[in-house]
Amino acid sequence: MPRYNGHDGSVKIGGTAVARVNTWQLDEETDVLSGYGMGETFEESHATVNRWSGNFQVDYHHNDAATGGITIKSEITLELLPAEDVAPNESWTGTAIVTAIGNAASKSDFHKTTISFKGTGALVKAAISA
Repeated sequence: MPRYNGHDGSVKIGGTAVARVNTWQLDEETDVLSGYGMGETFEESHATVNRWSGNFQVDYHHNDAATGGITIKSEITLELLPAEDVAPNESWTGTAIVTAIGNAASKSDFHKTTISFKGTGALVKAAISA
């Protein structure tokens, strides 16, 4: 399994790279239905529907082409890359809805913006080609 240096990761919205990304996080989940009948001694479980969500944090810049027009409820095409955008690295791509935008300022750091999202539809994990 390849190991990636987070320094080379990136986030793209609509194919445009987001400037000054500090971190990103992606969570994939599934619902599980569980049950048992009378006389049974073990519970049986079945995976049902999948979902994905996450967030990314950037150093705020009001002129960033990728994030400048984003508001909560915006629907975005998102691509998350753990390493450089070159083969044979991998990426995760999907459509998501922006669920929250947080801002934080500190006297000893850059203004940070955190954008949270929830996937709508499938999340595609694929190898980057050429």
